[in-house]
Amino acid sequence: MKLIALFALLGQLSAPLAVVCPAFGVPISGMGYDTETWTDYRLDEQAIQAVLNINTERSFWVGYENGGFAWTNDVMPLLTLTFTMADGSERWFDVFWSEQTPNVYYALPFTNPTPSADANGQHYGTHPCAAILMTATEYEALLEVLRGN
Repeated sequence: MKLIALFALLGQLSAPLAVVCPAFGVPISGMGYDTETWTDYRLDEQAIQAVLNINTERSFWVGYENGGFAWTNDVMPLLTLTFTMADGSERWFDVFWSEQTPNVYYALPFTNPTPSADANGQHYGTHPCAAILMTATEYEALLEVLRGN
C-alpha cells in the first residue's frame, strides 16, 4: 500500500530521474546503506523503480562558478546506494542531510563513478548528473520502499 502511495506521489511529477539522467539507465540490482540507522539494503525492482522515478524538479546545483552546490557546509552522507547494470558497471545515488536544513535532503545521482575532469580539464572528481532537493516526505517514502514495506 505504501508503494502505491509513493508511485502516486511520483506520478504527479514531471521530471523523474530516468528522464533527467537517461544515462543512469535501468539497473538490474543494487545495494546500499543508511548511515543514520546503519541499515543495509538489497534493492529489488520496486526500489530501483522508486529511485528512477524520484522528482528532480528542485535542484541545488548553482554552477562551478558559484561553488557547485547550494547546500550548507555541514552536510553529512545519509544514504548511499550502489546500482549494478547488466554490463557490470555501477551507478550511484547518494543522499546527504544537514542539521541546518532538517526537512531538506540533498541527492546526487552518478551515471559514471569514475573520477574525471570536466570538458575544460578542471573540477576533477566524480560528477553527478543532477543535484536533487528532496523533501522529508519524499525521503521517508523512498526509505519505505527500500525497507520493502
